[in-house]
Amino acid sequence: MRILIDGYPRTQFSVSGPEAVLVSCGKTTRLAPRLETELANEIERQFALGVGDVTVRLANEQQTKAVQDKLKHGDYQTTVLLSDQLPMGQTSVEVEFAPNHGPHFVERFDAKIIVSIRVALAKQPIERGVVLDSSMFNLVQRPIVRKADFARDGYLVGRVAKRNIASNEVILSSYLAERTHSREPIIKRNDLLDVIVPLGRNEIRLKNAKSLSTGDVGDTITVINTRSNRQLSAIVVDRNLARVLPITGKVRR
Repeated sequence: MRILIDGYPRTQFSVSGPEAVLVSCGKTTRLAPRLETELANEIERQFALGVGDVTVRLANEQQTKAVQDKLKHGDYQTTVLLSDQLPMGQTSVEVEFAPNHGPHFVERFDAKIIVSIRVALAKQPIERGVVLDSSMFNLVQRPIVRKADFARDGYLVGRVAKRNIASNEVILSSYLAERTHSREPIIKRNDLLDVIVPLGRNEIRLKNAKSLSTGDVGDTITVINTRSNRQLSAIVVDRNLARVLPITGKVRR
């Protein structure tokens, strides 16, 4: 004997008697979790993500109930209709339903979509102008609910920080720039330039320092304060701009 009961969770009823019985709930009671699973699987497939990297939670019970009423007890197939952009966070997704008995129809569902993505976290404060190496960041898998241009593994080493990056901050591609290697260095010997001196969380910008060496973005050069004649090591940040390094010893000339 096979019994199909609509609208009751399996834990809320029991069947007893001498005959073998297979009991299942009506398909409509399983619509929400089935849809959540199908949406997650399709997002992973259509955007070449790993199995288990996407979690979907339907956010509007009324939308699900309206579809349940249309499907009644018949089985159905679904096609998830996604845009070209990876859906993430609070969003909506269209699903086409193809019931075994009845016409096809399309419904839009409000959903929260969480995507597990491999991101780079700064292991230490990274100052503007510093060239990144593998010791400065960790790669971790993290559930993400907002879109951003997260820096990928192959885009990190050898890039120059365009801004200060705090310890444990997620590194975005927009924080980094390619290190320039031109025939003509952007700073030449005896060029006058501004230097940035870190002061706690603030910065001091001094004008009219003189470069005693040449360099491109990310290179370490020697500069001299033309007022005090004091020499300092600094990292080239941009054309005619360098950031002073913390003083750890004698500066080589």
